[in-house]
Amino acid sequence: MISSVRLREKLRVTLCLNIFSLVKNVNITVKIHCAEETYEGLLESYFVSIYPADKLISHGLEHHRRVWEYAKELLQYIDNKDYTINKLFAQKLLIGCYLHDIGMTIDTGERHGRHSREICRKFLKENNLDESDYHDLLKAIENHDNKGYSDNETGDDLQIILSVADDLDAFGETGISRYLEIYQERGIEKHQIGTAVRDNANKRFENFNRLFSNYPDLIARHRGRFLVLDNYFKNNYLTTDLHGVDHGVGHSLSRFIGRVIRFISQLFISFSPILSLLLSKEIKLLLLPIICFKVRYGHSH
Repeated sequence: MISSVRLREKLRVTLCLNIFSLVKNVNITVKIHCAEETYEGLLESYFVSIYPADKLISHGLEHHRRVWEYAKELLQYIDNKDYTINKLFAQKLLIGCYLHDIGMTIDTGERHGRHSREICRKFLKENNLDESDYHDLLKAIENHDNKGYSDNETGDDLQIILSVADDLDAFGETGISRYLEIYQERGIEKHQIGTAVRDNANKRFENFNRLFSNYPDLIARHRGRFLVLDNYFKNNYLTTDLHGVDHGVGHSLSRFIGRVIRFISQLFISFSPILSLLLSKEIKLLLLPIICFKVRYGHSH
């Protein structure tokens, strides 16, 4: 016997599909709403069932939620303008935003997109979605982290928007903490992190600026966030290695403090939306050097 909750879910799905079928040029807001009503809850439950809560906070559920918010922002600009958004586009983009980094549970390196693709295939199968209708989604997930941006020249709308939305979450105060955690995880030398971050983030912003140059207010808003990140690593981050550091008591203390600071860093990322409301920009930037202590001086073990 079908439960009342299950029945209501089926009715919502049917209603959304009927709207798409009857209204050829349905407004993007309706498309987004139907996609969220149908799949957002399923995606969040699927994500938390696979991705451990203590696994790379910088790429956890909150990151995927933010990427979807940025994707919705981009959709509002491009609807009926430069891109063709069919009835499944918002749905595919929602799935991509929520599952593009889930492969980090297997590989935190550059191959994580391939693993994310396979996990997404399982999601499609479990929800009776025909994989043949989602080849573009699977391709976008696998290649979303290609910072050479060669695939963006092909005009693949889904991959372009997913990739750019993901890039936008690399900027601002949250981006600083996210870069520090993932670059440390990937074993980048401490004295190289500042330069590596600036180079990577600059590629992201240049790609965004090129693709969305027709929307100067959108570019201006996110340029400010990019500059927060770039200026931090330009002005405050230690770019030379520390030689001759005491590896006795001082080293042990550094490791202990490093673990504490890593915990604080994870809290900062997890609760960044709340902190953004409670703390001024100046106070947040004062906290960031503390968060960075582990990457500058600590040693991972």
